[in-house]
Amino acid sequence: MGRQPCRAGTADVNDLECRRSPSVKLTTGLRALICLRVIQPSLVAFRRHHMTGFAAHFIAAQSDPLLDEFAKQVEVHQHTYAHRTEALFDLCVLLAVQGSR
Repeated sequence: MGRQPCRAGTADVNDLECRRSPSVKLTTGLRALICLRVIQPSLVAFRRHHMTGFAAHFIAAQSDPLLDEFAKQVEVHQHTYAHRTEALFDLCVLLAVQGSR
């Protein structure tokens, strides 16, 4: 028997039916559940969804002084905005996927 799409990371939350309207996007809710560590996605599942502002939401939800300090250090670094944003995003994805606190 094949793996379930959700477990395999091949399901897209925006393909799920919603009681109120099938056009309602569920990515915002998925982002919140990941940021609050209610669910721990696989990297494949995480990469299937575009989550605007994920790093900022994740950092705020963690209340972690070390993570806050890292974010401040990245923010003042001389690299381009794109590189700084990518560095924060990649770290937050790693923490969310690996489940590290």
